[in-house]
This record gives sequence, structure tokens and C-alpha cells, in this order.
Amino acid sequence: IGIVTRKYLFDDAPDLTKEKIRYGALIEAAKHLPLVIADGLFLFPKTIMNMFKSKQPKVEALDGPSNPTE
Repeated sequence: IGIVTRKYLFDDAPDLTKEKIRYGALIEAAKHLPLVIADGLFLFPKTIMNMFKSKQPKVEALDGPSNPTE
């Protein structure tokens, strides 16, 4: 939407039609797509690995309460 709006606002050519604006925006969005995919793939594996990572048990849970008088 931002690419279409920018094209529409900055191109004052009278022969510019909606189809040409949409086509130009599609081409420009396709140019940005590899960067978006690369950034997504960079963060995606870390997120998935953190979901399936086993949680470390707390020391208190293994040793019992920390107060020896109980």
C-alpha cells in the first residue's frame, strides 16, 4: 500500500493509470522481497529453537526449600 501511495503522490504524469501504478508497485515490492525473506529466515530458526528448548530446572526445586529450619 505504501509503495502504491508513494508512486501515486510523486508521479504527476497525466498518462499514469492505476494499472501502471499497480504494476510499478508490484515490481518495486518484488525487489524488496529478498531482503524481507532473508530477515525472516534469520530470526525464524532462533524462535523455533527457543520454543522446543528444554527448560532448565531450578536449583530450589531439586534441593527443597532454602530455609533449613523448615
